[in-house]
Amino acid sequence: MKITTHIVEEKNRKDFLPKYFGAIARAIIIEGMIYSCAGKMISGYNGGAWVFKTCSNGAAYITPEYDGSRNITMAENYYEGNMSADAAGLAITTLVVNSMTAKYQDHSLYALWEKLMDVVASHPERKELYKFLD
Repeated sequence: MKITTHIVEEKNRKDFLPKYFGAIARAIIIEGMIYSCAGKMISGYNGGAWVFKTCSNGAAYITPEYDGSRNITMAENYYEGNMSADAAGLAITTLVVNSMTAKYQDHSLYALWEKLMDVVASHPERKELYKFLD
């Protein structure tokens, strides 16, 4: 099944985090963790604008805005490779949602993680995404 993604319009972004990540306090923690991981993992990332995306399978993730591909590292599993902004955002969102699923023991976060893994499986950069998430 092909999964399509759609960019969330600016006017709808305020509802995005609580809808997909849960209560606003938790959603803010998850968002902050994604930005923090990006700062540590994406070469040359110093903050900036992010794109919020929804998927036809019910998943959602956020991606930094940059052109081309950048070097991404994951110290915990010794991954190093290049990814587009879309793949990097998907990878980091999936990683953080997985971590928060364990912390909060929340079924809705687990369901989101499963949907994100389906997006990973259909993504053009899935080989790199799997290496990163391994």
